[in-house]
Amino acid sequence: MLSLAAWFILIGLYITSPVVASLLTGLTTNQVPNPDFRGASINISGNVSGDAPPAQWRAFALGSSEITLERVELPADTLFPGSPATTALRFTLDDFGEPSEDKALDHAGVLFSVNPGEVYTGSVYLRSDNADMSDQPLAVSLPLLDDDGLFTGQEPGSFSPVATRTWTLFSGPEFSTTEDFRTFIAFRLTDDGGDNSVLIALPRVDGPLLSNRVPNPGFTGTGGAFDGSVNGDVPDFWRGFAVNGSELDIEIVPLAVDALYPGSPATNAVELTVQAFSDGIGFDHELFPFSLAPENQSLWAGVYLRSVNNDATAQQISVATPVFDTGGFTGRQPGSFAATPGTNWQYFGGPSFREVSDTVMDLAFRLLDDGGDDSIQIALPQVLAPEQIFRDGFE
Repeated sequence: MLSLAAWFILIGLYITSPVVASLLTGLTTNQVPNPDFRGASINISGNVSGDAPPAQWRAFALGSSEITLERVELPADTLFPGSPATTALRFTLDDFGEPSEDKALDHAGVLFSVNPGEVYTGSVYLRSDNADMSDQPLAVSLPLLDDDGLFTGQEPGSFSPVATRTWTLFSGPEFSTTEDFRTFIAFRLTDDGGDNSVLIALPRVDGPLLSNRVPNPGFTGTGGAFDGSVNGDVPDFWRGFAVNGSELDIEIVPLAVDALYPGSPATNAVELTVQAFSDGIGFDHELFPFSLAPENQSLWAGVYLRSVNNDATAQQISVATPVFDTGGFTGRQPGSFAATPGTNWQYFGGPSFREVSDTVMDLAFRLLDDGGDDSIQIALPQVLAPEQIFRDGFE
């Protein structure tokens, strides 16, 4: 486990981060995962065609209902003067099916916490895409779930906008609760007897500040740790390890503005190349784990990845979230996921999870041996969670 000095270093980094400093300004954070609809998932049920849902989102069309999804790249200034470049999602209901057959777009696999006394507000940019130039009504819901993930029958932040042929920001009512809940945002089109298609962009739920718990996500410095046969520089607060006959090359690669996606910041990527495999090889920050306090808050992990294999093949990798307590590894890795990125940068994310407050976690990357080249680049890793500084009697 960490020494007292190491904990003080980690706490110092956390308190002086720009996100934590902004707590004093009263700013809020978007609770919705992946609001720019980047990456892709396989979370589909029923008759869904077209593009795959974005990472950490799902689409479903049960029974005889049918949905088509299509990504639409929006240049800067499209939504409003000064709006960032982003991706919208065209959501078309080709067949409503029977009234009881549910169909929706949501992120039910990545829930966010609703904390007592905090104020939340949902919003989204919408534009009707009906071929007959008609408006498009829809329902935007935020169902409250209990500790067991069951719907409580409450949807206090839900609203029912009517999208026109002009991009418009729609917002729901502010809401707060007196108990702990979890929720997600869901979109359902309303059958108006004509075409049924809408463009969705930048879904948002304003709520308490979230912070990235991962230390040094920009991979700066060269003071990290290494164990075994590791070649190259390891970023500060990270660790490369290659034991039991394995060998790992690590390189810090500068990335320019816009390299990951339109408007992405300048940052560093880490390039991992496996020269020899064994069961003891990887890249993590186990020496500087982050606390999972406060208890039972929803967290989720995400990262940008791309294969840099010489043969231009995709690269399999596991992204793990191991949980430790005072006795060591608990055997739990609740937010873990696998990814197979191609040669273009792509966003990948895992499911939400909750843990008890006397535990810590780190983010660990392990390439999988696919019989060919094994090289990958990693950028902007994150585990997002509600702020913990100034909570529990300090606010």
